[in-house]
Amino acid sequence: MNQDTTFIYNYSAKENKEIQEIRSKYLPREESKMEELKRLDYTVQNSGMIESLCAGIGGALVFGLGLCLAMQVIGSGVLTMVLGVLLGIIGNAVYQL
Repeated sequence: MNQDTTFIYNYSAKENKEIQEIRSKYLPREESKMEELKRLDYTVQNSGMIESLCAGIGGALVFGLGLCLAMQVIGSGVLTMVLGVLLGIIGNAVYQL
């Protein structure tokens, strides 16, 4: 009573390729050295973009507020004019960073 209980099935090349594609979707993906280098390069080049945009937009807004105060569009009097000139100088300095 010696029974052989093995099952053998041979795949064709086309089926084997499809099986490998399906299998690769579910296996953890390994990052190659070139992909890692590209990702790090992208991170380094774009790291200061958000900070510089915030500083530029903030500086332009402060400069605009100072300009409005200096031209007495908002408020009136000498004090608001001086405050507007100071805000304009500060906003310009922040914008030029």
